[in-house]
Amino acid sequence: MSWSSRTAVVALCLAVATAGVPPPLVDAEDATSPPGVVPHHHPIATTNAEAQRFFDYGLTLIFAFNHDEAVRAFRHAADVDPKAAMPHWGIALALGPNINLDVDPERERAASAAIERAQSLGRGAPQPERDYIEALSRRYSPHPTADLKALAVEYSVAMGELSKRYPDDLDAATLYAESLMDLRPWRLWNANGTPAEGTEVIVAVLESVLRRDPRHIGANHYYIHAVEASGHPERALASAQRLETLVPWAGHLVHMPAHIYLQLGDYAAAARSNEAAVAADRAYIERTGAQGVYPIMYYSHNLHFLSDAYAMEGRFSDARRAAEHLVANVQPAVREMPMGEFLMGAPMLVDLRFAHWSDVLAAPEPAADLPIRRALWRFARGLAHAATGKTRDAEAEREA
Repeated sequence: MSWSSRTAVVALCLAVATAGVPPPLVDAEDATSPPGVVPHHHPIATTNAEAQRFFDYGLTLIFAFNHDEAVRAFRHAADVDPKAAMPHWGIALALGPNINLDVDPERERAASAAIERAQSLGRGAPQPERDYIEALSRRYSPHPTADLKALAVEYSVAMGELSKRYPDDLDAATLYAESLMDLRPWRLWNANGTPAEGTEVIVAVLESVLRRDPRHIGANHYYIHAVEASGHPERALASAQRLETLVPWAGHLVHMPAHIYLQLGDYAAAARSNEAAVAADRAYIERTGAQGVYPIMYYSHNLHFLSDAYAMEGRFSDARRAAEHLVANVQPAVREMPMGEFLMGAPMLVDLRFAHWSDVLAAPEPAADLPIRRALWRFARGLAHAATGKTRDAEAEREA
């Protein structure tokens, strides 16, 4: 497997895992204050400094793929300024689909209600805010039988129109690019290296944003995703280097450089990025008591990348330790989030990579209700038997 393909597989693991995660509505816990400087600012119609601060925090969290915490931040902004429309727009945006997680009926209803509230409050708002709200209203419907894919296309078209109407609004352009990515999540490049439909537009829009503001958080993040599976992931090297320090308290953003570093063979840099991301997310989880998708899947994603980067460096003990931490984080929820089950095999796959055949064969048999874990166990045992000359035992594992 090429380095590009290997990294794409590791990156795709997050999307595969979250595909099986039921995304419950965000709990009613209060938002916590930003743990550090919020470097992004999108002015809204409010005279309340705290509302503006938490709106900026929420939008930064959206760009950092911490959508549940973003909802809490936007709710706080709405609470401290009940007349402001844009916090409700933010709630609706955060509850919607993204490249890693689709929307379920409950979140769709909540998002639809939030955008209706934004429309009601926004009747007297400045025209740009009304246009933002109108564009997002295309994405949601209160009707349970609505065609969500068609609505996603309508939203993307509306965001394209919005970005043309306000060409100097870099957030509008960035969200337009994201809306296009959401139409083809993780399918932006064909197997032969050619761009899929819409990919060239995504890349062009994000490059336009970055030329004007190289430090735009969302554009740097999305640009990495836009080109990481292409034949030239080095195009996003500058974005990777920026994200190392742009928002040091946002673990997923700190992790993102590794998507490029692994592709380019800089395994030491990939390991450093994920060491920092693990520390940032551990601090976030301890500070907020966060539960659900972010701590189970995004924090685990850091650990998965970390183990892989260590393994590529030849650091067996470190790779094995990161894999064990990954299992400890996933195991309590694996039966409720079954698509995360494949992560449970990480320690054994490290043993396999380093040809620790006796450890592979000593691994206990997984429970019968963990079929993916059992398949990986059989696969690893088959390879271990084959590598040690036990052909019949290898064939028996294949047939089991």
